[in-house]
Amino acid sequence: MENNVSVNTKKRIDWLDIAKLLGIFCVIMAHQPINQDVIFIYNGFAIPLFFFLCGITTSNKSIKIDIEKSARTILVPYVCFFIISYLVWWFPIEFLRHPELWERSFKEIVLKPFLGLLVGFAGNTSYSTMVNSPLWFLPCLFWTKAVDSLISAIKNKTVRRIIIAFVFVLSVILFKIKLNLGPFVLLVQAILLYPILECGKIFKKYFLKYFMDENLSLKKRFIIFVELVISVALFCLRTYIEKRLNIVSIYMGLQGSWLQCLFGAVSGVWAIISLSRLIGHAPKVIMTLSQNTLIILGFHIIIYLYLIILLEKFFNINFRTYIPLGYSFILTTVVLFLCLIPINLIKRFCPWMIGSKKVK
Repeated sequence: MENNVSVNTKKRIDWLDIAKLLGIFCVIMAHQPINQDVIFIYNGFAIPLFFFLCGITTSNKSIKIDIEKSARTILVPYVCFFIISYLVWWFPIEFLRHPELWERSFKEIVLKPFLGLLVGFAGNTSYSTMVNSPLWFLPCLFWTKAVDSLISAIKNKTVRRIIIAFVFVLSVILFKIKLNLGPFVLLVQAILLYPILECGKIFKKYFLKYFMDENLSLKKRFIIFVELVISVALFCLRTYIEKRLNIVSIYMGLQGSWLQCLFGAVSGVWAIISLSRLIGHAPKVIMTLSQNTLIILGFHIIIYLYLIILLEKFFNINFRTYIPLGYSFILTTVVLFLCLIPINLIKRFCPWMIGSKKVK
């Protein structure tokens, strides 16, 4: 969700932006009470997709520069979005409207949300409250990039490769033993996701140059379409096998089989990349959305929840317990376009909130 530039130029790669938009579309749908089978499919590839794409757009310089950049472009947006979510949604709507859920105490009003900000855990615990659950992605990404920066700073290539291989093995071990460190769970998640980010960097180094064609020939489009069909078929096969075996493999949920998670992640990510390359270009408004998925991540849940309240109040439609897939698709599209409001406001008046130094 960071700046997307090509290997040798400052020009954005359109299909990378479109892939992120497709991913965030799935994220918005998955945060709705839709059919669990659809959420199950989403869980197989969405999170690995974003970390793979982040790997493609990562350029290491030094530990100090890398961490300063990550703090500016990841932690600053995280803190700003958290505070905004607290002020415009959680406190006035969620907290005050549901006295049966929250005690009226300093601990509930201030302390637990503050600890939720520090911990970054997606859900609520006995000691913390996450006022905007999708925001867990940002501190997790920060720690993953911090691990990557530390490893990339090692000058000796042999030692660096050994450590990378060790972290790959460690991620498999952590997945298999289902380790949960409570408040430090993000550190475990960072190690789990580091191999995916590293795969994105490897893809950028050796293969991205073959994916830079802006105008695809008919032959290349056909090849990409075949890749899309094969990757979707493999992903569906993985889903079918898990349904037959009654297994639920969720990468970040530390559930199911690690190999099944890997199989689903690779096939799902490749399907999104293939589809994005086929789309190639899109109207300006779509590209604006695709280039600002960070802001969409921070605001989509607030906009969605307010829409649900309005639908209940004025149309007597209850979408709190279940939303049919077709309606979810429409609602997700509406939420995406409403995200243009915070996108334009932030980029015009406070670009520092997303790590930008000037309005683009």
